[in-house]
Amino acid sequence: MERFPDAAYEGREITVQKLSNDMLQVRVAGELYFTALRIAIPFDARVTTMGTLLHICGDFALRQSDYGINLVSLPGGLAIEG
Repeated sequence: MERFPDAAYEGREITVQKLSNDMLQVRVAGELYFTALRIAIPFDARVTTMGTLLHICGDFALRQSDYGINLVSLPGGLAIEG
């Protein structure tokens, strides 16, 4: 974490589709700020109401090379962040 201490996601636009009374499908358009670069990364998530709580689940993939992070290959085909 010393090499890349800051990371932030800034959502710019959220669209919502109601799936049921307690579940929403959302599409978030925004940018991930990491290693001094900003790259647009949209993602989908589901929001479920659970009484007074919200459960939000979503994910996105990114290529480390987009952020200038080189992979180190190890025997057996494994790769680690370098």
